[in-house]
Amino acid sequence: LEFISKTREFKGGDAREVLNFLERLDEIFDILPKRKENDIEGELINLILKIREELRKEKEYKLADKIRSSLLSLGIKIEDTKDGVRWLHIR
Repeated sequence: LEFISKTREFKGGDAREVLNFLERLDEIFDILPKRKENDIEGELINLILKIREELRKEKEYKLADKIRSSLLSLGIKIEDTKDGVRWLHIR
């Protein structure tokens, strides 16, 4: 993970390319440390996801999908897994 800190030293778009690559690897291997769930951003996203889950239970799929696409446009990817909903930053 020290490598991630070193990306700040790269010039131009190199750092962004490295971070994008690491984020893609993280999607597959789950290697990056997760953000603290007690930060306000995480709490808000988790609240939105709970509302989305309630909408899905009530078969309000159109609105639940709108929440998913809106979060995606903000750089938050939602993954529905057998163990529950997971989210991650993609930008």
